[in-house]
Amino acid sequence: MSSHQHQRPLERIAGVEDDKGYRIGGFFPVHLGDVLGNSEGRYRVIHKLGNGVSATIFTAGPHMTEMSALVFFARMVAPHPNVLTFCSYFTVEGVNGNHICFVFPFLGPTVKSTRPSAALLRCRFPIDFKRFNPGLLSGDICIADFGQSFKIENDNPGMPPMKLSFLAPESFFKSPRLPTSDVWGVGCVIFELYTGRVLFPALNESVHQVIAAIVETLGPLPADWKGYLGHQAGPVLGDDGELVIWPERDFWFDPNLMPNRPLEGQIDYSCSWIPEHKRGLFLQLLTGALCFNHTARLTPAEVAANPWFSQTDEPEEGGREDDEEKEDE
Repeated sequence: MSSHQHQRPLERIAGVEDDKGYRIGGFFPVHLGDVLGNSEGRYRVIHKLGNGVSATIFTAGPHMTEMSALVFFARMVAPHPNVLTFCSYFTVEGVNGNHICFVFPFLGPTVKSTRPSAALLRCRFPIDFKRFNPGLLSGDICIADFGQSFKIENDNPGMPPMKLSFLAPESFFKSPRLPTSDVWGVGCVIFELYTGRVLFPALNESVHQVIAAIVETLGPLPADWKGYLGHQAGPVLGDDGELVIWPERDFWFDPNLMPNRPLEGQIDYSCSWIPEHKRGLFLQLLTGALCFNHTARLTPAEVAANPWFSQTDEPEEGGREDDEEKEDE
């Protein structure tokens, strides 16, 4: 029996890029040391940072003339120090077709890569970061991924391109999406980073599950929203294969409904390892961000200035261990 009959196809290795993407219409093959660019600027590839479904990312140093260097560094001046600046782009032609290359300034490590161990991924980020990575308190953080962003003035009907767990509830109903809708999402993110839990889980991206979780946490929805579910997102495919508007649940709007998973209780359960006064500030912050009335929500400036962020996170004696035992039960 020949040896090739015993050979098995190579299996994917976690964290290693799949070479099947390098085909006609796929990725451009890049080698370390390659020089890419155009008349405005050329860049020597130094290191591979990562890859995704749409692109590969490399570190590259300037390899350019004096004039193009001036253009490059002029574009490096950011309009805001915490927002990634787009510097330039160019196209390259290769064996797999034509490709667009985007040039951005080099940033530091990701938040995920700074954690001391993988186990901390589900733990309380702020306290662990402050203990093991004091440098993160410098404020040198940059927002780099705008893949789910859109312009408010060009708001089109339909669901926003973002995770349902972070979507403000007015987006499910008749209300337009406004800048204050982002404050709701910020509140959800802060809760998840601090507790390691999703506040409004959406298994299989179910709108009904998200709304039910919101009602269970914050109470009944505004009465004037009733009858408008799905008008922003349009019809969906029903059980019979026909397009239908999402059905609403009467209990969502019941004024006598009491939350069975109130926000205060979730904070006390997930954050029992911090002092009570600190939990009170956390509740105050989230209550201000998670208002059904978007005009009553905190502004981004008010969120950033909230005293909760300036408090220390020293746990009460024995508190954190007790909390971990709860999660392990």
